[in-house]
Amino acid sequence: MQCNTKTQPLRIGLLGFGHLGQFIYQYIESERHKLTYDFDLIFIWNRSKDIFSTYDKPFNQNLIVSTVEEGLQRSPDLVIEVAHPNVI
Repeated sequence: MQCNTKTQPLRIGLLGFGHLGQFIYQYIESERHKLTYDFDLIFIWNRSKDIFSTYDKPFNQNLIVSTVEEGLQRSPDLVIEVAHPNVI
């Protein structure tokens, strides 16, 4: 017997948007249109906002938060920290 109930997607927050953070963002975006997609990126925080203006691919600006606390208010299930150790 097959169950047809769809669970809620895993809500992910991303701390850091350097090389590794950008890689994770691109991966999540590339998975978005697959049938097995079961997670949503709900925020991205980076200490310096300049990095977002230099990112040269399409990007959802609504994901950017000013503080980690603002991101946590979006109720993530998982937060991935990829910021530099000096920032954390």
